[in-house]
Amino acid sequence: MDLDFDRKMIGLKVQINHQTPVLAAGDDLGVLNAILSCTGPLGPRSQVDPEKEPLDIFLTLGGLTRRGPQESEEHPRWLHQDGLGVGDRVSIEVVQVDEATPAETAFAAREQEREEREYFEHCRSIYLELRHKYESLPL
Repeated sequence: MDLDFDRKMIGLKVQINHQTPVLAAGDDLGVLNAILSCTGPLGPRSQVDPEKEPLDIFLTLGGLTRRGPQESEEHPRWLHQDGLGVGDRVSIEVVQVDEATPAETAFAAREQEREEREYFEHCRSIYLELRHKYESLPL
């Protein structure tokens, strides 16, 4: 594969059904992903209550910048499409481009680290509160 990184970027061209394709790429990216998720009752033996957890099919197209230690990193997001269903067509093509669709949103990568830390602290406090109740039980 002959790659020209002087001017071009590796990207993902994503199209849902007959919608206009979205071209995700960036000259400062280190991660680029397209994630198609299906959750809920996906098969006849699934033990999921469809009232509590209905079928949900969605696509996310995003990434992570890798700008170096002098700049803050971001998670750009080009697409989040809810409401997909059986029969919808999603195509993903790996491309090399010199221009891309601007990201719809971006959030600082450090925000995610802070949220993870807050979640860890929450889980730890629940564990400390309840451990006396469960640690004596056999596994």
